[in-house]
Amino acid sequence: MNKKVIIIGGTSGIGFSISELFAKKKYNVTVVSSNIQNLQKTLYNLKKINENCSYIKCDLKNEVDVKNLNQIILDQGECIECVVFASCKGLFGKIDEINNEKFINYFKTFAVSYLKILKIIFNNKKTRIIYLSSYIGHFNIPNYNVYSFIKVTVDNFLEKLKVEIKKGRILIAYPGSVKTDFDEKSELIGNFKLRNSKNKKSAEEVAKKILKSYESFDDVFHSSILMKFLFFLKNIFPGLINYILKFFFK
Repeated sequence: MNKKVIIIGGTSGIGFSISELFAKKKYNVTVVSSNIQNLQKTLYNLKKINENCSYIKCDLKNEVDVKNLNQIILDQGECIECVVFASCKGLFGKIDEINNEKFINYFKTFAVSYLKILKIIFNNKKTRIIYLSSYIGHFNIPNYNVYSFIKVTVDNFLEKLKVEIKKGRILIAYPGSVKTDFDEKSELIGNFKLRNSKNKKSAEEVAKKILKSYESFDDVFHSSILMKFLFFLKNIFPGLINYILKFFFK
């Protein structure tokens, strides 16, 4: 029997590239998204690689959808080798310009729903996790704080769980700047504009490195040596690094 992998947010960007790589490795890939057109298009492309692929329509904002996804994960149990968390939309701007309802819905979608799914996954002792995080979540950068908040919430939860489970079961990946449609899908509040990076890597390149880390049973993947060094400095001089970044991103 082929191994199964579920990829939440597997229809675009890094998530889709990871879906393709797992399909090429003969996994039964199930992609999860709220957009039925994207799901059908993705499934069509994946089936060219591997017939044993499928999709689940799930809107992370919808509690019933999340409950149904959790039931599928629960029912399939040890048949699922890995669940990939690749879905996220940016919400950027000053906190006082983001209305309360938008803020709460964003947190429910990309933090609370993820935590509910993670709790179900950990009922099974074997299923592994790949979580696509962000460097931004670990630094104090103006206008990025809401996005940072949801990323670091899940990050911290997974880091705490590492003391309870086997090494290599959780891979937290920091992809860095990647050529995807993330910027276009993100919501920018007020006059805020995203900074453009001229050195973005391709989603395919980053996905290959993430999968290599997964197969090596690594706990963390850093796409950039520089960012890995900044993480190291942050642990020693947190105030200094955040002070520098605050002026850089103004």
